[in-house]
Amino acid sequence: MRAAADIADVARWSGLWPFAGYEPWLDRLTRAGSLRVEDLADILRTEVVFDAHAGKLAAGLDATDVDGSYADCCANKRVPTRRDNLHDLLNALTWARFPRAKHALCVRQLRLARERGVVDGLRVRNREQDACAMIDEGGMVLGPTQRAFFGHAALEDAVVGRDLRPFLVHTDTDDLDDGLARVLLGPAPIPRVRERHLVLATGAGGARA
Repeated sequence: MRAAADIADVARWSGLWPFAGYEPWLDRLTRAGSLRVEDLADILRTEVVFDAHAGKLAAGLDATDVDGSYADCCANKRVPTRRDNLHDLLNALTWARFPRAKHALCVRQLRLARERGVVDGLRVRNREQDACAMIDEGGMVLGPTQRAFFGHAALEDAVVGRDLRPFLVHTDTDDLDDGLARVLLGPAPIPRVRERHLVLATGAGGARA
């Protein structure tokens, strides 16, 4: 079972270097004094809704569903979020920090899932879906002069003291949210992650290995 967090924990995260750039949202949580799922959207000032009920629905989906949690997120901006769950709280933080890129990743994953379909009763991910999942869970985005952790599992590693081994996603712009979003919404396939590096060009060339 995933660990939970409390307000005292959140106040300490600003001192961890992977949370650089997250200070405004950490400060909002600390000042509000609440980590309730129902309060997160207002506190973090996001357009998405963090929905504990949606989390229960997503957990019950079977392989014949076309990734209902992705579809719900894309259409209604509802993000499944378990209560008292550190992993999901950190996912909410990344939605606040990278709203365009997170939504773009959701749109792309839904498209890939529908293209892939169900094979022998199972929903099996292809390499591009794996690359997207790696970015979502463990990505660190680097621009010409800026960098930020995008992966919420990587942030969790920082919190619990595990070794950090992020996937380094390079963009050619310092607007990390917009740059990553434009690539994820573009037509070029996301290449396989090699040696924990992925170069994403935000110009006409799209993603490249």
